[in-house]
Amino acid sequence: MPLTIANAAPPRAIVNIGKIQDSLKRVVFETATRLLAIGVVAGFIAWWWMGGCYKVVSKEQREERAAEMAAEMGEKPAEAAAEAAV
Repeated sequence: MPLTIANAAPPRAIVNIGKIQDSLKRVVFETATRLLAIGVVAGFIAWWWMGGCYKVVSKEQREERAAEMAAEMGEKPAEAAAEAAV
């Protein structure tokens, strides 16, 4: 069979460059995916430690915090406002 353009094999350099590019794409994608996963886990841990988790507190603690927040905002505490309305 005579050698023509249709059945000629590509030069080895072109084949190797294609393999290198495919490997490089895979490595870049895997690295980006791992960095994203690490960032998600780190973000969740930071959110958790900054008070993002649900905490069960007693009624007294909730009332104390509500009074503190009202004082910071310059408002009357909820108990004093409720007593004044009665």
